[in-house]
Amino acid sequence: MIQFLKRFWRWLIIPESTPESTMVVPENTEKIKKFLSPNCRVSIGSPLCVQLEEGLNNKNTRVEFENLNHPESVTKIWVYNVSRMTLEADHPTLGSVKIPGNTTHKRYCLWTSFPSTVMMPKNIENENGGFNTTTIPMNGLRFVDDLINPDSIWGSIWDSKGISTSIGRDFSKMGVFYSYSNPPKEAEVDLAVQRMEKRYKDLLERISVLYLGSLPDIKRAKELMKATDEDGNPLKLTFEEAYEKSRLWGFKDFVTPEHHYAAEYFNLETPWHLKLKK
Repeated sequence: MIQFLKRFWRWLIIPESTPESTMVVPENTEKIKKFLSPNCRVSIGSPLCVQLEEGLNNKNTRVEFENLNHPESVTKIWVYNVSRMTLEADHPTLGSVKIPGNTTHKRYCLWTSFPSTVMMPKNIENENGGFNTTTIPMNGLRFVDDLINPDSIWGSIWDSKGISTSIGRDFSKMGVFYSYSNPPKEAEVDLAVQRMEKRYKDLLERISVLYLGSLPDIKRAKELMKATDEDGNPLKLTFEEAYEKSRLWGFKDFVTPEHHYAAEYFNLETPWHLKLKK
């Protein structure tokens, strides 16, 4: 697949014989824009929304995970990342989570560890109608599983049906894994790398199809033919070259940092990702 993508990006070019007059230009652009313009407004100023926003932004009501009295644990669950990409997410207990990318010469980097039993905050209603915060024990492995992939609660039931509610949030496919060992076992690292590579290949295949279906911008192509570099020297692009580059004008919004990491991982050069110079 990777070899095919490399050949695809290398040879994808607009034929020199393609005249400008035969190129596809969308019709009724103004009518489409008018049809897609917003015709309603959503108000979030209700008292309930205001109270909810104030409660979420009130840092005094948050229970810090580190301050909970976790029981002593001989066994620890270590969390690692094999990806070069830093992953971020919001967690109901940990708050803002940032798993750093692997910038070492090893195949993985260590993020942190959790005890085999963690204490989770729980609100219990008191006799006055208010709530008291207490803690309840939770299996540490279950906690880490949910942290890495929120869908893990359903286990193989949803996996067998191909159902997922954590699209873009399943860190197990992005290079994150856990282990009871420090350092981790080689087989565990291999499995994490295989999952990451599978996701990267899927991302590259999808973005390749999307790029091929994107429409060039004739107006932008003509501007590129007159463009200059940082020193003021003209780029001297042919119309075919400018026409192909104009695809990126509207296409660039679909390219995410993970697409760049995937292309860099496989040493792939594309119109939307140039190789990093060392």
